[in-house]
Amino acid sequence: MFFIWRKDPKGRLEEFRQGGDHPAFSLAFRPFSPSPQKSFFLYNALEAYTTYKAIQVGFTLGMIERIGMFLVAYYYANRYNLYQTNQRLRLFINLYFTGVCIYFSFISVAAEFATRGAFFYVYSLFFIMPTLIKEVQIKDKYFLYTIILLWSVYLAIGVFGIEEYLPYKSSLTQ
Repeated sequence: MFFIWRKDPKGRLEEFRQGGDHPAFSLAFRPFSPSPQKSFFLYNALEAYTTYKAIQVGFTLGMIERIGMFLVAYYYANRYNLYQTNQRLRLFINLYFTGVCIYFSFISVAAEFATRGAFFYVYSLFFIMPTLIKEVQIKDKYFLYTIILLWSVYLAIGVFGIEEYLPYKSSLTQ
Protein backbone atom coordinates (compact mmCIF):
# COMPACT_ATOMS: atom_id res chain seq x y z
CA MET A 1 0.00 0.00 0.00
CA PHE A 2 1.09 3.56 -0.55
CA PHE A 3 -0.50 6.72 0.68
CA ILE A 4 -1.71 9.69 -1.30
CA TRP A 5 -3.64 12.78 -0.30
CA ARG A 6 -7.17 13.58 -1.38
CA LYS A 7 -9.78 16.11 -0.39
CA ASP A 8 -12.76 15.01 1.61
CA PRO A 9 -16.25 16.45 0.90
CA LYS A 10 -15.57 19.35 3.28
CA GLY A 11 -12.40 20.35 1.39
CA ARG A 12 -9.90 19.08 3.97
CA LEU A 13 -6.91 17.01 2.90
CA GLU A 14 -6.90 13.46 4.14
CA GLU A 15 -4.56 10.56 3.57
CA PHE A 16 -5.86 7.34 2.07
CA ARG A 17 -4.33 4.11 0.84
CA GLN A 18 -4.16 3.16 -2.76
CA GLY A 19 -3.08 -0.12 -4.41
CA GLY A 20 0.41 -1.58 -4.33
CA ASP A 21 2.33 -2.82 -1.37
CA HIS A 22 5.95 -2.01 -2.19
CA PRO A 23 7.45 0.25 0.51
CA ALA A 24 10.03 1.81 -1.84
CA PHE A 25 7.24 2.89 -4.15
CA SER A 26 5.42 4.35 -1.18
CA LEU A 27 8.47 6.37 -0.15
CA ALA A 28 9.15 7.46 -3.71
CA PHE A 29 5.57 8.61 -4.29
CA ARG A 30 4.99 10.32 -0.96
CA PRO A 31 7.24 13.40 -1.53
CA PHE A 32 5.30 14.23 -4.68
CA SER A 33 1.92 14.13 -3.06
CA PRO A 34 0.15 17.51 -2.88
CA SER A 35 0.74 17.91 0.84
CA PRO A 36 3.43 15.78 2.50
CA GLN A 37 3.44 15.39 6.25
CA LYS A 38 5.54 17.78 8.31
CA SER A 39 7.51 14.85 9.72
CA PHE A 40 8.93 14.16 6.24
CA PHE A 41 12.62 15.12 6.29
CA LEU A 42 12.43 17.22 3.10
CA TYR A 43 9.20 18.97 4.04
CA ASN A 44 10.73 22.46 4.35
CA ALA A 45 12.64 22.17 1.07
CA LEU A 46 9.59 20.87 -0.80
CA GLU A 47 7.42 23.62 0.59
CA ALA A 48 9.98 26.27 -0.37
CA TYR A 49 10.46 25.04 -3.92
CA THR A 50 6.76 24.55 -4.55
CA THR A 51 5.74 27.98 -3.25
CA TYR A 52 8.01 31.02 -3.18
CA LYS A 53 11.12 29.65 -4.96
CA ALA A 54 9.07 28.48 -7.92
CA ILE A 55 7.86 32.02 -8.52
CA GLN A 56 11.41 33.37 -8.42
CA VAL A 57 12.48 31.92 -11.77
CA GLY A 58 11.98 34.26 -14.70
CA PHE A 59 13.94 35.81 -17.52
CA THR A 60 16.94 37.84 -16.46
CA LEU A 61 19.33 39.98 -18.47
CA GLY A 62 21.93 37.24 -18.12
CA MET A 63 19.64 34.79 -19.90
CA ILE A 64 18.92 37.23 -22.69
CA GLU A 65 22.63 38.03 -23.01
CA ARG A 66 23.63 34.38 -23.31
CA ILE A 67 20.88 33.48 -25.76
CA GLY A 68 21.54 36.60 -27.83
CA MET A 69 25.29 36.11 -28.07
CA PHE A 70 24.89 32.45 -28.94
CA LEU A 71 22.33 33.18 -31.66
CA VAL A 72 24.50 35.93 -33.18
CA ALA A 73 27.60 33.72 -33.19
CA TYR A 74 25.77 30.71 -34.57
CA TYR A 75 23.91 32.73 -37.21
CA TYR A 76 27.02 34.35 -38.66
CA ALA A 77 29.04 31.13 -38.49
CA ASN A 78 26.34 29.34 -40.49
CA ARG A 79 25.70 32.23 -42.85
CA TYR A 80 29.32 32.33 -43.99
CA ASN A 81 29.73 28.52 -43.82
CA LEU A 82 32.35 28.88 -41.07
CA TYR A 83 30.68 26.45 -38.70
CA GLN A 84 31.33 23.58 -41.11
CA THR A 85 34.82 24.61 -42.30
CA ASN A 86 36.53 26.20 -39.28
CA GLN A 87 36.89 23.49 -36.63
CA ARG A 88 38.22 25.83 -33.94
CA LEU A 89 35.29 28.18 -34.35
CA ARG A 90 32.93 25.22 -34.17
CA LEU A 91 34.63 24.04 -30.97
CA PHE A 92 34.31 27.46 -29.32
CA ILE A 93 30.67 27.87 -30.35
CA ASN A 94 29.92 24.43 -28.91
CA LEU A 95 31.77 25.34 -25.70
CA TYR A 96 29.74 28.52 -25.39
CA PHE A 97 26.54 26.55 -25.98
CA THR A 98 27.60 24.16 -23.20
CA GLY A 99 28.00 27.16 -20.91
CA VAL A 100 24.53 28.40 -21.85
CA CYS A 101 23.09 24.98 -21.02
CA ILE A 102 24.89 24.91 -17.67
CA TYR A 103 23.66 28.42 -16.91
CA PHE A 104 20.04 27.52 -17.66
CA SER A 105 20.22 24.30 -15.71
CA PHE A 106 21.48 26.02 -12.54
CA ILE A 107 19.58 29.32 -12.69
CA SER A 108 16.52 27.76 -11.08
CA VAL A 109 18.63 26.57 -8.13
CA ALA A 110 20.64 29.73 -7.46
CA ALA A 111 22.04 32.60 -9.47
CA GLU A 112 25.45 32.09 -7.86
CA PHE A 113 25.71 28.53 -9.21
CA ALA A 114 24.64 29.61 -12.66
CA THR A 115 26.99 32.55 -13.07
CA ARG A 116 30.01 30.96 -11.45
CA GLY A 117 29.48 27.55 -13.01
CA ALA A 118 29.16 28.88 -16.55
CA PHE A 119 31.62 31.78 -16.30
CA PHE A 120 34.50 29.80 -17.79
CA TYR A 121 32.57 29.17 -20.99
CA VAL A 122 32.03 32.89 -21.62
CA TYR A 123 35.74 33.16 -22.47
CA SER A 124 35.10 31.29 -25.70
CA LEU A 125 33.43 34.47 -26.98
CA PHE A 126 36.87 36.09 -26.96
CA PHE A 127 37.84 33.63 -29.69
CA ILE A 128 34.50 33.48 -31.50
CA MET A 129 34.00 37.19 -32.15
CA PRO A 130 37.44 38.02 -33.63
CA THR A 131 37.19 34.98 -35.89
CA LEU A 132 33.77 36.07 -37.11
CA ILE A 133 34.89 39.68 -37.59
CA LYS A 134 37.85 38.49 -39.64
CA GLU A 135 35.70 36.39 -41.98
CA VAL A 136 32.46 38.36 -42.54
CA GLN A 137 31.70 41.19 -44.96
CA ILE A 138 32.17 44.83 -43.97
CA LYS A 139 28.46 45.46 -43.30
CA ASP A 140 28.31 42.57 -40.88
CA LYS A 141 31.62 43.59 -39.29
CA TYR A 142 30.05 46.87 -38.16
CA PHE A 143 27.07 45.00 -36.74
CA LEU A 144 29.38 42.64 -34.80
CA TYR A 145 31.41 45.62 -33.55
CA THR A 146 28.17 47.18 -32.29
CA ILE A 147 27.16 43.96 -30.55
CA ILE A 148 30.57 43.71 -28.88
CA LEU A 149 30.41 47.37 -27.80
CA LEU A 150 26.93 46.94 -26.29
CA TRP A 151 28.00 43.73 -24.56
CA SER A 152 31.06 45.50 -23.11
CA VAL A 153 28.91 48.34 -21.79
CA TYR A 154 26.50 45.83 -20.24
CA LEU A 155 29.38 44.01 -18.53
CA ALA A 156 30.93 47.26 -17.31
CA ILE A 157 27.65 48.36 -15.77
CA GLY A 158 27.40 44.97 -14.05
CA VAL A 159 30.94 45.26 -12.67
CA PHE A 160 30.42 48.75 -11.27
CA GLY A 161 27.00 47.94 -9.80
CA ILE A 162 27.76 47.01 -6.18
CA GLU A 163 24.29 45.58 -5.54
CA GLU A 164 24.99 42.79 -8.02
CA TYR A 165 28.18 41.67 -6.27
CA LEU A 166 27.86 38.16 -4.82
CA PRO A 167 30.78 37.57 -2.43
CA TYR A 168 32.23 34.16 -1.78
CA LYS A 169 31.50 32.93 1.71
CA SER A 170 34.00 30.65 3.35
CA SER A 171 35.36 29.97 6.81
CA LEU A 172 38.21 32.43 6.17
CA THR A 173 35.95 35.40 5.36
CA GLN A 174 33.61 35.02 8.33
